[in-house]
Amino acid sequence: MPAPAGSIRYQLLHRAASALITGEQYRASAAVLLVHSFSEQRTGWSDYEAFAHLYDVQAEIGRVQLLCGRTRVPLFRAWVAETVRF
Repeated sequence: MPAPAGSIRYQLLHRAASALITGEQYRASAAVLLVHSFSEQRTGWSDYEAFAHLYDVQAEIGRVQLLCGRTRVPLFRAWVAETVRF
């Protein structure tokens, strides 16, 4: 896998690593990186797509997808969007 080009948001990398570490710590059968967006303009979506592209995964909204199965704990991820109602 090629090294990130510097445009990958560290928050996504950190949260993915945290999910994997916690999954291993608790001997989970899987880990999940969930992004819950309340932005009607999909703010951050391009960052999420770039992150998914690191793993050759086509990002889709509202779908849980396997991000990496080559770890002790498989890592799934999902972007969930919701309309803001106040």
